[in-house]
Amino acid sequence: MRLTKPKTFAVVSTLALMTGVSWATTVATPDADEILRKTSATLSGAKQFHFNSETDSHGVVLPGRMRAENAKLEVTVMRPNHFVSKSTSAGDVRHFYFDGKSLTVFDATKHFYAVVPEKASIDGLLAMIESKYGFTPPLGELVVSNMYEDVRKKVQSVSYLGHGNLSSGFLGLGGVDCYRVKLNGKHVDAELWVGVKDSLPRQLITTHKMIAGQPKLTVRLSDWDLSGPISPGAFEFHPPKGAMKIPMKTTAEIKALRPALLKKKN
Repeated sequence: MRLTKPKTFAVVSTLALMTGVSWATTVATPDADEILRKTSATLSGAKQFHFNSETDSHGVVLPGRMRAENAKLEVTVMRPNHFVSKSTSAGDVRHFYFDGKSLTVFDATKHFYAVVPEKASIDGLLAMIESKYGFTPPLGELVVSNMYEDVRKKVQSVSYLGHGNLSSGFLGLGGVDCYRVKLNGKHVDAELWVGVKDSLPRQLITTHKMIAGQPKLTVRLSDWDLSGPISPGAFEFHPPKGAMKIPMKTTAEIKALRPALLKKKN
């Protein structure tokens, strides 16, 4: 009996080894820009969502901060004009409430709050806060209507870094397979981890290039829920007993007060 087929297969295999030809199917590298677009579409397409996050500054105190930025954050969104975020860190508990008519900032540590009337969408509110008061609520880029557009305005380039797995649960079982996307900015670089199956942000690592030592912040995002029931009352603020209402100073007002404060201090 002639062994024609086995001999032929042996010859082909030998040639493959000699020429370095791979017979495995070539897997295309995922497109970083497209990953970012899908993530944005997932978030903007959700009428409501909820997530938690934990931030670790790796023990580094960033300029303007009193302590290392190790914090927990809980965010709830109902489009187009409702959101609440509750941030907790060592010695600092701060809540933001927006019900489509006004923004309330509550400092639970100092026990005072400020209310700013503002009828707008979430996008409009965040733009107003940044221009008038010089800050944005934590992870505000995740609650805007178009995360892709917002991120692309702030970064210079986007590239794909490869796969990663975020371990979770007992002994690291049940991890989340993720795409890793590099976002290069002028002052800050970021590495965004996005779930392969659900296109949801899972981790954000920022590197502050303009600060000595280039400190990093790692934000782990978890407990995503895009369909659970949310009560409209979740976005309403009810002052606790003894809380003091104060005016919210704009950046222009604070700047105008600085000479008098410095004079008083000296």
